[in-house]
Amino acid sequence: MTKPVAAPAAPFALFAQELINLGSMPSQRQLETVIEGKTLADVIALDSMGAVFTGSLERAIGAAINMALTDDCELAGKHWSESKHNESDALAKALRPLKTLCFTAWKTQRHTNPSTKWMRVGEYGYTLANPKITGDVIPEGEGGESAAAGTTSRTRDLYQRSVVESSKMYRALNSAENDATIKAHAKREQLQAFLMHLTKGLEALGAPLEDEELVAFVKTLS
Repeated sequence: MTKPVAAPAAPFALFAQELINLGSMPSQRQLETVIEGKTLADVIALDSMGAVFTGSLERAIGAAINMALTDDCELAGKHWSESKHNESDALAKALRPLKTLCFTAWKTQRHTNPSTKWMRVGEYGYTLANPKITGDVIPEGEGGESAAAGTTSRTRDLYQRSVVESSKMYRALNSAENDATIKAHAKREQLQAFLMHLTKGLEALGAPLEDEELVAFVKTLS
C-alpha cells in the first residue's frame, strides 16, 4: 500500500469531489480508495473547505494517518492515537512529523484549538481502524465481504453502542469550534436541551464527561 505522506499530489477539485461523494460515514476502506496516491498534506488542505463536505475531513485525516502508519502500529502493538506526546519509541517517532504537519497547517488555517482537533482525528483514526468495536463496519458487498461476518452497529453490545454513539454527539456539541455555529443556529435551544439530556445519559452510563477521559473510556470498551 502506498503511504499517503510519500505519494504525489492529486488535482485538488477532483479529490474534493471524490471525498464528498463518499457521504457522511465512509469506512476506512472506502476512504482508502480515494486517499490512495494522495499526500497527507492534500487531505489536510481540504480542511479549509470543510463546510462543503457531507462527511468529516477529520475522519479522512485519521484514515490517511492510519494508512501511513499501518506497519508502525502493527510493530508497536497499538494504535497511533494511543501514543503519548512524551514517548520516544518507533511509533512515536513515525507519528511526530505527521502530527507536526497537521498542527502547522491548522495554525495557518487559524483553527482555534489544534489540540482538540488532533484528539478528534485520533478518535476517528481509532474507530476507522477498529470497525468491529465501533460499529463503523464496511457495508455488505464491499470488497466481497459481508458486514454480517463482523460486529455491526445492530449486533454490538447495547451498552457499548450507547456510550460510543452518545459520546460522538456529546463531544461535537461541546466542541469549542462548534460553539459559534450552535449559538447562531435556528434550533440552538433544542440543541442545548439535547446536550443536557446527553450529559445526563452519559452520566447514567457511568461514562466520564471530560473530553480526554471520555475518549479513553470509549477505547476501553473493546
